[in-house]
Formats: sequence, C-alpha cells, structure tokens
Amino acid sequence: MKCEIVTGNMPQLWEDLLSQLHEKEYPSESIRHYREAMGRVDRYMRENQILEYTEAVGETYLATHGGRISSGRQFYMSFYVRRLNDILNKRPYVVVHTRKKQKDLKHFSGVFERFDEMLCKQSISDGTRKLQDLYCYEFLHFVEQQGISDLKEINAQILYAAFSASGSKENFRCAVRKLMKYLYQEQIHPLNLAEFVPAVRRAKPMPTVYSKDEIQKLLNVVDKSTDKGLRDRAMLLLAARLGIRTSDICNLKKKNIHWDTNTIEFVQKKTGVSARLELLPDVKEALLAYLTKGRPSSDSENIFLRVQCPFTPIGQTVAHHEMSRYLAKAGIDTDRRKTGPHALRMSLATELVAEDIPYSVVQKVLGHQSSLCFNNYVRLDIENLRRCAVAVPPATDKLKEWLSNMGRVPNEK
Repeated sequence: MKCEIVTGNMPQLWEDLLSQLHEKEYPSESIRHYREAMGRVDRYMRENQILEYTEAVGETYLATHGGRISSGRQFYMSFYVRRLNDILNKRPYVVVHTRKKQKDLKHFSGVFERFDEMLCKQSISDGTRKLQDLYCYEFLHFVEQQGISDLKEINAQILYAAFSASGSKENFRCAVRKLMKYLYQEQIHPLNLAEFVPAVRRAKPMPTVYSKDEIQKLLNVVDKSTDKGLRDRAMLLLAARLGIRTSDICNLKKKNIHWDTNTIEFVQKKTGVSARLELLPDVKEALLAYLTKGRPSSDSENIFLRVQCPFTPIGQTVAHHEMSRYLAKAGIDTDRRKTGPHALRMSLATELVAEDIPYSVVQKVLGHQSSLCFNNYVRLDIENLRRCAVAVPPATDKLKEWLSNMGRVPNEK
C-alpha cells in the first residue's frame, strides 16, 4: 500500500514534478526520495489542516521540522521544497548540481577509452571505476597541457607535477598507477612508471570494533514486540553474524534467501561478485520473525522496508541512524568509534581472527577480493602480533647518555 498525496493542490503539483523528473531521466532512487519528501509535506498539511500549498507553507514546514531531523536531511528537504516551489510558480527547470565539464582530449582520447574498457572488465564497483576514470582523464589532460602529444614522453617529473596539482593525492595515486601499468603492458610506454607515482603517507586509524558483550547489549535493547524492532534486529544480525555490508543488507531481496539450503546468496553491490553465506540459526529466526510478523504488505522484492507509508525499501542512512540510536540506548561508549553497521562487520572479522581462523577464510566470509585486505586483519590480530614482538636492544653511546640524563642536555663545563 502506497501513501497517497491527497491534500489540496499537492497531487497536481506532484504529478507535474514527477513528469519533469521523468523528462530529465532522473533515476528511480532519486524519484523515490522526492516522493518521500512530498509525502512529508503533505502529511504536515493534513496534520495542520492546511488546504493549499504555497511557498509560505514550505518555509513554515522547514522551520518547524528543522530541529527534528539531521542537518543532511534538512539540506535535502530544503532542496526538494525549492523544487516544489519552482513547479508551483511555473519557473523553468534549473540544474542545481552540475559536474565540472571535462576538457576534450586532443591526442589521448583513444587510449583513455581502451583503458576504460579494461577497467570495466575488472571486479570493481561502478563508482570506483568512474572515480579512477575521472583522475586518469584529468591526468591525461594535464599531460596535454604540457605540450606533450606522445605518451612515451611522460616521465617522473611530469608525474610529480600532475600529482602536486591534483585535488586528492590518494585517488590520483591509485588511478594513475593503474594507468601507467596499463600503458607499459600495452607497450604504449617503454617503462613501467607506476612505482614513480608519489604517495602520501598517512597513519590509518584502527578499524572500529565492538566486543561480544557490547554487541549482545546492542541486540538486547531492540524491542522485538514492534514491527520496527523486528526489522532492525534482523538487519543488525546480518551485519554482526554474517558481516554483510550495509548496502547489500538494504538491497537484499526475497529471492536471495534460500530456506531449503539455509543459505543467503546475492551479488555484492560494491564488487559485483557473488556471495554465498550460511543462514545461521539466530539470523534465520530474526528474518522469519520480521517477514511473517513485522514486514508491511508490499509488492516490493526488497526485504527491508520503511515502517510507515510509503512502504518503500530503506536506504543506508536509515540503517546507520538506527544502529547509532541503539548504541546510545544501550549505554555503549562510542567515543572515537564509528557507529554504523560496518563496525559490526569489522567486529566479526576481529572475532574470527581471534579464534585463529585463517585470513583467507576471513577474506572469503567478508567477500573481499583483494589480498590487501589482509593488512586490516593483521592490525586487528593483537595477540598474534604480540608473538612477533622482539626485545628492544640496549641503548648505547649518545642515546644511553641521553636516557641517563632523562633527556636533559648536560651542562657544559
């Protein structure tokens, strides 16, 4: 059952706005966000017995509800209301968010297109591919600006200059290293300059983890007597027991649950690689409870839906918000720790490593494709790291003298 927009002129305004969104080829996810926003305004009008929408109504709604929602949602609600005001006043459509127009490549467009085709064949997400495309495109344009028309002329000095001009050094390094390796393998450049791409050395923070007791306290505060509690508990268990990413939990379909074989099978949104996980007893029980008692009636194939109409699939923001709320309710210290479901995924990795499960098995369970993920597991494996510790050699010479004086410079005689 969908929540209808029924108040005054709101239905016609929504139809006009919807037609505009379809005409501009907005994705279905964006249209869903627009509908939810219009539903909130419509509900506000009904609750306050307002018969017609005006710009003043939109301003009053934002002023009334601004303190009740996050700053991020408040920003987007104000954006949706402005778009609604444009429809009301028949103002022309104006693109608010525009990407910086890329300059056309004069000499290297063919190489760039072939490089992009190579990226499309790799097991990386579409978002990652687009990001690497963006930085490689900017790099090639920078090279052309230096008066270079032959890629063989690229050298370490050019790489460093482009690196210095880049807005994100880490993204530049990741993307351009891959490009330089590609140019060498395709014999476009005589040298593999991948290792000459500069790097930014930054200390990486330790992943956030929660103990078994903390995770149990988190689960215990979820109210299983409500529809919302049944939904949230099932989502938290999928992250805590199976280590499923938040994006995959929100995108989980009924067809992904194989009750006969007690498995969950899905294609990971981040990597595009299939995953097959065992449906553990407590996870199975939570899913069945939600599907039979808590899930609203809907034709949607997605398992997890909003608890209020419109009963549309939830987004990752909802999952993050709910876990943060339960952590606070459980009285768990979150100082300097992340509060999203991804922390439960890393907590599972920590638990598996602590039980001496091989890193390769942990990698498979969590659905990582790169062996570089071992670095995170090693950092979490504190007990085994202690076994690798070596004794500190005794101090000699000037260091010994410095230590004996506790760092004070001895007085000159």
